[in-house]
Amino acid sequence: MRITCRLLLLFISIPLLFLLSSCSPHSSDSDYREVDAHFPVQAKRIALLPLDSRPACTLLPERLARIGNVDLVTPPKDILDHYHRPADRMQLRNWLQAEADKTDVMIVSADMLLHGSLLHSRKNELTDEDVTSALDFLRTLRKEHPSLRLFVFHTIPRLLIADDEETEEYQEDMLSYSTLQEEIHIFNQSDLLEDMMELEEDIPQEIRDRYHRLYERNRKTNEALLSLVADGTIEYLAIGQDDGHIFGLPNLVKDHLDRQVQRDALLSERVEIVRGADELAMLLVSRIITEELPPLSVYVAYGDEDMSGVVMPFMSQSVNTTVEEKLASVNAQRVYSADEADYILYLYIGNDASDLKRPHIAADAIRRFDGTGKPVALVDLSEHFRASETLFPTLLKEEFPIHRLIAYAGWNTASNAIGTAVSEATVYTAKMKQAQTAEEQLAIGHANLLYLNDRFLDDYYYMKLIQPYLKLRLSALLSDPYQLSMKSYYEANGWLDTAMQNQADLLSATTSHKAPFSLPLSTLDESFAISRLTVESSLPWERTFEANVISKISLKKSKKSVDTAR
Repeated sequence: MRITCRLLLLFISIPLLFLLSSCSPHSSDSDYREVDAHFPVQAKRIALLPLDSRPACTLLPERLARIGNVDLVTPPKDILDHYHRPADRMQLRNWLQAEADKTDVMIVSADMLLHGSLLHSRKNELTDEDVTSALDFLRTLRKEHPSLRLFVFHTIPRLLIADDEETEEYQEDMLSYSTLQEEIHIFNQSDLLEDMMELEEDIPQEIRDRYHRLYERNRKTNEALLSLVADGTIEYLAIGQDDGHIFGLPNLVKDHLDRQVQRDALLSERVEIVRGADELAMLLVSRIITEELPPLSVYVAYGDEDMSGVVMPFMSQSVNTTVEEKLASVNAQRVYSADEADYILYLYIGNDASDLKRPHIAADAIRRFDGTGKPVALVDLSEHFRASETLFPTLLKEEFPIHRLIAYAGWNTASNAIGTAVSEATVYTAKMKQAQTAEEQLAIGHANLLYLNDRFLDDYYYMKLIQPYLKLRLSALLSDPYQLSMKSYYEANGWLDTAMQNQADLLSATTSHKAPFSLPLSTLDESFAISRLTVESSLPWERTFEANVISKISLKKSKKSVDTAR
């Protein structure tokens, strides 16, 4: 029997109604007046050629840039990629050429420039001539615009083989094959060689050869990009390793490039090689916005001492190593005393075996940091990507004022989430420290609140609650959640928009969301509150993996004294 949309929303809402039952406001609406927040002058413009057209690569950098009073522009949608269709690469070059006349700062995804999207970069359809042509374009662009500051990022392909009908049945075997490649390289044990021989009998030679060609092409392309750094074409290059594993062929490519960079003083200064892909543009935006400001000091805290060493799914190194990389990406300095820090980066990792007391202990720790006046950025990770493993519902249940967080992230991989939170917290904190007027401070705060609510609604409500139900409903209707028909796509968008606003209403009714808060330069008798939260939601592609989530808020200010200083 088909589940109706109304019943679907009921299933989603019931658990939250119990969870969010405490919703008494701290003060009445009559205490507040509406606030209009805007920057007096637009300070900077950045042109971004994104990794692809997904919200993580376009919308998130744009919302982040607003916090730093930056106008970030991306190519028109009609020349960008759309799921399986690559972007129009020649039109992208024309766009970059035109934008170079309007801006002094440009961030370019080499994957987009070369392949037309991240998905197509996994197919290895390039020739040597394609690579040479694209890199020559960058040289020419830089020569024609000598003042142009060119920041480029490129990815090492993920461990898992590309998705297509020909390779799908070999994905798991190829995963084992790739991990064995590095294990043999390191350990050279006879039993590993025997395992490799068995796999080679099961996997067609062409599939294995294609996989090796992919990484060989990627290595050569990255070396060519290093040469563009060396000759001054590229000011800064970020190379990110897409989804990986402790062992695997991509690690060998990364290690090879690491050694090349470390041997050259100029490259060591202007090249970073890190884990991650989707968050690279955000890290570069954050770096550019804050580069002329004093480096921030960040204290890193974990839900418990064991969390720092955890290697999360799709990661090749520990959470702590990833944290170190992301802080370095935004030129922030890690300190080991909370008293010395400009902000606290708090990381929580939940799993199905977690002690029931652990989220409450973590919530208490965040409250204590907040009580000392230190702003907190929360990375809310879950090993199995389940709502029950996250810290956010505990914060709501215990009525922590969530708008006193300066950043929140818990989407996709650990690298994605940590990079997102570090980028937001760094831009917000640095710009607030620089702010000279209450008007500027309010504009920074308002932009950050919009981004913060985007993250609450997307990373928790969509990713952890609504997406699983949406996939179940579509599957019940015999529709593939990863390849929706146009009929299912339009129906899913209707369900999604209604469900997300429903969750936004539930969130805005909580004490945590209603709680008043202050901004750093505010006087002690001035507080703010969110009076209304609305959200626009849609599926950008014909799949449920991600959503466009754009929140809108009404901000009110009160002269009533409250004991809240952020």
